[in-house]
Amino acid sequence: MKKTDSDCDRRESVNKQINRERLLDTFVKLVSIDSPSYKEREMCEELKKRLIALGLSVEEDDMAPVSGSNCGNLIATLPGTLEMEPVLYCGHMDTVSPAYGKRAVIHDDGRITSAGDTVLGADDLSCVAGILEALQVIKEGNIINHAPTLAAALGISLQEHLQQLNFL
Repeated sequence: MKKTDSDCDRRESVNKQINRERLLDTFVKLVSIDSPSYKEREMCEELKKRLIALGLSVEEDDMAPVSGSNCGNLIATLPGTLEMEPVLYCGHMDTVSPAYGKRAVIHDDGRITSAGDTVLGADDLSCVAGILEALQVIKEGNIINHAPTLAAALGISLQEHLQQLNFL
């Protein structure tokens, strides 16, 4: 599909609407939450709270017993204003070890690193922070026409489970 001038203008307009300070604050907050694999409950609760505040319907599935985690997958939906296939934003809540006591350090040159004694958790918290920022831009009304949206923070076998729930 060929890009048009209006496509480029629309993309530039959306980029201007992204609040980089809010995005960074969200990322730093998410990094500070301990979320090692199979122990993502605190992260799950934080994301539920944020998604509900953004006006999404949020469901936690029953995959925890199957995966051995202390929480299931989060599936959040936002009705669209356009008749088209839904857009899926997907990220994961866990962080590899060492995952306790993570701290993001923002350097003068703009780099973000861990404090050095843990991982940063940029995989996949940068994705999750980006999803939350995109949803915030939609909520603020800056994107009036949008596709139905499905945001998922996942653990095990999400695609198969979403198919069982008739999301896919």
